[in-house]
Amino acid sequence: MIDFRYHLVSIVSIFVALAVGIVLGAGPLQGSIGTQLSDQVSQLRQEKDQLRTELDDAGRSVTQGNDYAAAVAPTALAGRLKDVTVVLVVTSDTAGQFSEVTRTALEQAGATVTTVVTLSDAFRSPDSAAARLTAGAQASALLGTTSGDDGDAVVAQVLARTLVRGKDGAPAAPSGSVAALQVLTKAGLIDLSDDAPARAQYAVLLGGPLSGTKDSVAAQVATMSTLLTRLDADAEGALVATGSPSTAVGQDVTTSLVTSVRADKQEAATVTTVDHADSVTGAGLLVLAAAADLKGTTGHYGISSDAKSDVPSTS
Repeated sequence: MIDFRYHLVSIVSIFVALAVGIVLGAGPLQGSIGTQLSDQVSQLRQEKDQLRTELDDAGRSVTQGNDYAAAVAPTALAGRLKDVTVVLVVTSDTAGQFSEVTRTALEQAGATVTTVVTLSDAFRSPDSAAARLTAGAQASALLGTTSGDDGDAVVAQVLARTLVRGKDGAPAAPSGSVAALQVLTKAGLIDLSDDAPARAQYAVLLGGPLSGTKDSVAAQVATMSTLLTRLDADAEGALVATGSPSTAVGQDVTTSLVTSVRADKQEAATVTTVDHADSVTGAGLLVLAAAADLKGTTGHYGISSDAKSDVPSTS
């Protein structure tokens, strides 16, 4: 049995310790602790102000760089793509400013944009695979070509035959092209800025982030890669570009077609890629990359870790 004196000593010890803590906190340690905390707060405030200054400076530097690029672009890009016809293919999330700044740069370089093709979300959604197969078969029949059981391949074939041509191909689209494109439009897969475009020599595809579950993203990448590969094969070349990277909140996986192409040795050997292309500077880089590609140099440009070079050679 525990002696009562043991309890008494324990209680007294607790109160003594509490008293000592109060005395020290209010006396000799008060100044030291208060000064230390005050110094730390002051240092953190200074660091925050310094970071804010650096961030503001960086923002002004970027703005100045874009303003400079916009000013010199007409001169720097002039003639880079003279007399080249280009079809601009964009996903729904790149159909705004990204698409506009790209088109402006292409035209400053002397290219003619035959049409802008906007791919809807249904174009790459795994849930719309059956709709793509049905629409692709109908469009393919109008072109007089055979279709298989892969809806993505059939739709890619239709778009390639109607929108691009090789070096020896005629600009005029084959018979049935307008009707075939209307089928894909009515199916909600694409939208065209020109209902009856001439076929272009070169294809530029602007792609945004691909996000969702692992299986969903893999399916989206496969669909977009099928189109890109077919455009590259049927045209004189093709380029895929993406903007600044972003992560979709709440999604398991987020990637881009540029990342996918660079990770695939076979695709990377034939298709040129550009990252961070959604600015005036990036659009200028895209033009230089396209010009190099048309001369036979496939490259992967930008500032992402998987890029092989910052800019293509202009010599």
